[in-house]
Amino acid sequence: MFWGNFYRKNHCRGECVCSPVLTQHEMTHGSSPTQNSVVSLEWRFRGGVFIIVLLLIAACTSQATATPIAQQPVIQAERTSTWGVVQRIAQAEHADAPALLPRTDNMLLVWTGADENEACLYAESESGIQNILALKAYHPFDVMLFDGGRTITMLWQDRTNYDETSHLLTATFSIDAIAERDVLSVSQQGVRRYSAVQMANTTIRAVFSSSDGVRSHLYINQVDMEARSQQPQLLRRNADYPALVLDSGGNLRLYWIENEERVYTGRIDERSGTAELVDIVEVAQIDLAVGDAIEDFSVAFDEAYAHLFWNIRRADGRREVQYAYGHVINEIYFAPRPFGIVQEPTTIETSYNSGLVYTARFADTNFAAWATPLAGQHNILPVAMQQDDWLGIAYFQNGAMIGYQDVIETGILIGSPTIGTERNRHLYLAWSEPTTEGYANLYMTTSRR
Repeated sequence: MFWGNFYRKNHCRGECVCSPVLTQHEMTHGSSPTQNSVVSLEWRFRGGVFIIVLLLIAACTSQATATPIAQQPVIQAERTSTWGVVQRIAQAEHADAPALLPRTDNMLLVWTGADENEACLYAESESGIQNILALKAYHPFDVMLFDGGRTITMLWQDRTNYDETSHLLTATFSIDAIAERDVLSVSQQGVRRYSAVQMANTTIRAVFSSSDGVRSHLYINQVDMEARSQQPQLLRRNADYPALVLDSGGNLRLYWIENEERVYTGRIDERSGTAELVDIVEVAQIDLAVGDAIEDFSVAFDEAYAHLFWNIRRADGRREVQYAYGHVINEIYFAPRPFGIVQEPTTIETSYNSGLVYTARFADTNFAAWATPLAGQHNILPVAMQQDDWLGIAYFQNGAMIGYQDVIETGILIGSPTIGTERNRHLYLAWSEPTTEGYANLYMTTSRR
């Protein structure tokens, strides 16, 4: 991640309009054309100087302690997607797409950046006002948002005051983008990666891999909407890359990778009061050459099938998506393969309010560089993907790709795109593009008109 000084604090500029200053004699007896007028002018001058001094002191105090004034997001009218206007949320020191939380009437966004002094967490409120959250940050990344009504609970990774390794942290802020509860730690040790979902009772389950030593282990913890967590519980030894899925029946399934190649799944059983992995099955084996690295691993379900996506950076710098799928019930999975598609001229209907979608099928060409599925289980699963410098949406149903739509031409991306939806089934897409100045341009577009 690249850190610099992009954000500059803005301060109010205005003119002080002072009222005439009356002496006690003038207020009691009225002014005279001689001495009283001189005294009055002298007091006006002294009063004006006094007011100016007070204003300067206040301005200096404000400059030292106040949060920068909230800014309206920049709308780039010259850039549009097939859905409509593209919003440039910010230009920031941020190495991934911003976290987004679509709601029926509005949406909230969070991203990371820095002012001239320190790293910051920025948020855009439901009314579109941007604020710096008053939360201590060092090098925050991998932010997730969870809806609690008037309060939003946030998870992210960062170091702490007492430990330079990355921890899983949590806090809350209001829909006005004002921090409410200070930073709390979900993990008791350093964390490599995490995955989290919100249960039907609004509590959050987070599974994270530890970073203590060469081997990592998987732990689970519960976080309520006040950002209060419980004691972490060990789930699996010698495991990493957790990917949680909450299915439509309320079951919590976990996918993970062992030894950088073998992929497993199991169901998390909490009925005894402690979390336990049951029904563990090996589902795939990912092929990595020397120098290759998994950027991230995500899983989501359509009505009956699990869809697994690995965003991989090859040793030569190429970006590639490996994809596998399998039946959720009988747990028969197909081997991973490069994720390529070809679009066909006919159109289809999806269950989303996302515009024109063309039929599509898998192909051995036109491979994707990035892919991120919509979290959870859906009758038709939309997946944000980048292919040939175009960011678009692929649609899956019953284990098959059924459609695709181009959304916007982007060029190179920094990290995975993010995708979201709300009750009215509009789609929201956010991504990050590099700039020549070393910052990232953060963008968002939506099918909601």
